[in-house]
Amino acid sequence: MKKQPTLHESIIDLACRNGWQRIDWKTPIRQLLKRAPYRDDADIVESALTQFMRAADAWRIVEEQPGIKWAHSVVVIELLEVDVNHPITPEKLNSYTRLWYALDCSEYFHLRVYRADRFGMVTPYLDETNCTQVLMPRPTELRYR
Repeated sequence: MKKQPTLHESIIDLACRNGWQRIDWKTPIRQLLKRAPYRDDADIVESALTQFMRAADAWRIVEEQPGIKWAHSVVVIELLEVDVNHPITPEKLNSYTRLWYALDCSEYFHLRVYRADRFGMVTPYLDETNCTQVLMPRPTELRYR
């Protein structure tokens, strides 16, 4: 009898049917670092990848072209966290935040982290619009004296 996939696995499978990947997101980025103009950021990006020890549930790499957001093409690393049974811990959020800031120091690389809930709704979790908000204490973390 075939094992029924969990809700967590089903959401990841759905993402993978729509262009996301499941494993080894660092290797394609390291391959990009060998090409011009991305090799200019090799030291910064390699250091960030080496320090980031977490694995996202799924990933994809999008090359955004010059336009309103960027003066030149930018490689956007998009990571997906499926938040069904294992919520994103403060430690994992801190790791993503450090990775975001490390890549923000580069010229050609950018990070976006998305969260999928148990209904399959995908929302931005960490991106250019809310990266500073994650540094603020949450109401449950405020200490009153």
